[in-house]
Amino acid sequence: MSTPHTRRYRQRGAPIIHDTIDNETIAINQLTGAYYSLEGASALAWQRLEQGASAADIGAVLANAYEGDRAQIDAAVDAFLAELIDEQLIVVDESPATESAHVASLPAQAQAPFAGLRLQRYTDLEVMLLADPIHEVDDTGWPMPIAEQRP
Repeated sequence: MSTPHTRRYRQRGAPIIHDTIDNETIAINQLTGAYYSLEGASALAWQRLEQGASAADIGAVLANAYEGDRAQIDAAVDAFLAELIDEQLIVVDESPATESAHVASLPAQAQAPFAGLRLQRYTDLEVMLLADPIHEVDDTGWPMPIAEQRP
């Protein structure tokens, strides 16, 4: 049985789409029209969730990449994962665990101070995003529209 710190999480997938450019990730929830910005450490944490990761995995990667108190980093990761779940951007990963990348094998790098994790939520484009028929799709995504329900 997994503990909250070892439970694995992964990105939700459809209807969430995302892309990372220049250390910033933009994620869009096609059902709600909300979009999100994740930068720096937050984008790194998001990338770890692509194949599934635990809070412990993410904390280890961030502790390797940033200078800071490990307990503070772990607390920030736990709060960040809870926020991602509340926004329905990630889900608990029930698939069998795979080997995580060994953090110790990552090259040493000049570490910037850990400034926390932040999910910036925007709703200013909801009307335009929801007016686009791309949000009316099933789990396979565009261009497969949701089958019309008949009485």
